[in-house]
Amino acid sequence: MTWYPATISFCGGVAIRILTLALPRFGVTGKGVLLANLLGILLPLGFFAVPVAQAAWHDREPSMACRSATFDIDPAATRLNLPAAPIFKVRLGRDWVIGAYEYGSHPGLREFCAMTKNGQTRVRANGVLVNVEYPELTKYCAEVRSASALELCRTMEPVIRNKVEDTDVPLHLQVSALDHVDRYVLSTFDDSEASPPRHESEFFVLSSTRSADNKPLTFACHELFARYTCRVSHPWEDGLHVSYAFWAAKGDILEKGLRVEAKLKEFLGLLENKAPD
Repeated sequence: MTWYPATISFCGGVAIRILTLALPRFGVTGKGVLLANLLGILLPLGFFAVPVAQAAWHDREPSMACRSATFDIDPAATRLNLPAAPIFKVRLGRDWVIGAYEYGSHPGLREFCAMTKNGQTRVRANGVLVNVEYPELTKYCAEVRSASALELCRTMEPVIRNKVEDTDVPLHLQVSALDHVDRYVLSTFDDSEASPPRHESEFFVLSSTRSADNKPLTFACHELFARYTCRVSHPWEDGLHVSYAFWAAKGDILEKGLRVEAKLKEFLGLLENKAPD
């Protein structure tokens, strides 16, 4: 609201003017009036400076030790090593708002670093959200040089250099503990057999590849901007569930979907913590 500072300043100026005119009636003159005028200038500045300073402190950048940390995350029976990259959001609570920590948010990452002692403490999580389109990824890869960060950034190099929809990297990836997934998003194959269909504009492409529940890997797609956007959802290994999206040309849905699924397996293999429990 652009009028707010101007209104406060105007009201403050009027109040100080009334005060300086009234002070001589109480025997205050000279330096006293000058002091009142100085306070009239400084108080409005303080009124705005304090909230700005508080906001800057709240949004301060985490330490390099925090930004270089690797977190030991345990959704279901799988352990993941997550670098403190801004593409990750970890859900410890029941949803993606309460009890969720976004690494791309300075306060969120600082809180997570404090809770895990910069990655020294293992954390049980209900899910991990991966947003490879996060614009701060380029800055992160340029600044942070830890081993896990370098490995992640090498994998994400096609995303940094190209339009993300032209790569085989899964978009809007969610990796969740299977017992924390709503049954309505459990499987795109189940959606393909639903009657009536959940989304009338969608059509389904079934592959010969089987997911962990031994059902055909299925892509649910609809046309958008002369291309097709597809979603995939199915159980994964070791009590995990995955869901993601990708873009494809009309004649490339099946092949593109299989390439993205292969890239997902490679990506989760990269993040997997292979240390003994």
